[in-house]
Amino acid sequence: MKVKMPRLILMLALLILLFDSGLYFFISTDIPVHWNYAGKIDQYAPKWVLFGLGMLPLIFYYLIPFLQKIDPHAQKMKSGMKTYLLMRDLVVLLLIAMNLVTIVVIINQKIPAGVLIQVVIGLFMLGLGNYMPRLPRNYFVGFRTPWALSDEHTWYRTQRIGGMAFVASGFLLIAAGLFNQGWLNVICFLGMLGMVFGCCVYSWYIFASHHS
Repeated sequence: MKVKMPRLILMLALLILLFDSGLYFFISTDIPVHWNYAGKIDQYAPKWVLFGLGMLPLIFYYLIPFLQKIDPHAQKMKSGMKTYLLMRDLVVLLLIAMNLVTIVVIINQKIPAGVLIQVVIGLFMLGLGNYMPRLPRNYFVGFRTPWALSDEHTWYRTQRIGGMAFVASGFLLIAAGLFNQGWLNVICFLGMLGMVFGCCVYSWYIFASHHS
């Protein structure tokens, strides 16, 4: 029997919650929850945080469709719901993957978690960037500048350039993770900031040009 993708994502979210709940009884130390730019653990949390980490994929699985229902553009979004839900699935998969990285590091702290995290987030941004140009105008998902939200033409052009920026950022993150050099991480971060700023300026320019 063929299992549909949303149902598979939901099953994975439930499995990770069950696994985290079970793992709670087998560990006696705090768990790593944050890594610095060099990929080193710099923050720990009590092990009960595992329950919260396990719940996050499920919360977002149901939260994102709920946000669509209260969006001012809810009626206009119906034609693009497939893309909207694909974005939801990508977010849930990212949370599941980050959860798995945490579990792996709990088991063996010698594993380069920083590399794994950057590669995972980079892959997520590649996927997100590819789907952004198809995303219907909404207030919760996508590159939401004030100009894009107020105009359909500007929204489409902003998501298109924003998608390219996300794809480029994804490749930068993956490269920074694989080469595992602190200076490369700084360059990657500055490059991503520059692209976000550039997208905002572009969005304003398209809006101003279209309404001049």
